[in-house]
Amino acid sequence: MPKIKFLLLVLAAALVLNACSKESEESILMNAKNKLEEAKKLESENKGEEAKKAYTEAIEIYKKFLSEYPNSASAPSVYSNIAQIYNENLRDFPNAIKYYNELAAKFPNAKETKYGMFMAAFIYDESLKDKEKAKEYYKKFLEKYPTDEGPGEKLSESAKIM
Repeated sequence: MPKIKFLLLVLAAALVLNACSKESEESILMNAKNKLEEAKKLESENKGEEAKKAYTEAIEIYKKFLSEYPNSASAPSVYSNIAQIYNENLRDFPNAIKYYNELAAKFPNAKETKYGMFMAAFIYDESLKDKEKAKEYYKKFLEKYPTDEGPGEKLSESAKIM
């Protein structure tokens, strides 16, 4: 019986240590922000390969956040950030679309979803030159967002034109 108590005590201590070692949401997001700033600085210094590596590391930090905090209030913006890095910095359009699609699927009512759905269509249209897929995505976008809501917002209007 004493061996079982000792084993339970060791197990409980291990669980407490594991719970305490989990990095906070804020800490992970700050690490990602710092890595993005580093990537932008490297890019401005024309250190393309180093910048690309730093952007990829920022994505990995964001992915860690999503695996540890999948239901966080910050998760929709993290999905959007990952997609934007893939699109704008790494020019990896399939992955950008993948993360915009995951954003829309997992957080259909998040404010970031409207932009993400539009951007997926736009990437198919402008970057991948897949007009049929772009039309399909613009149509899905317009089914969910038939009109613009804010005074400066023009996504629905643009989707109709495209």
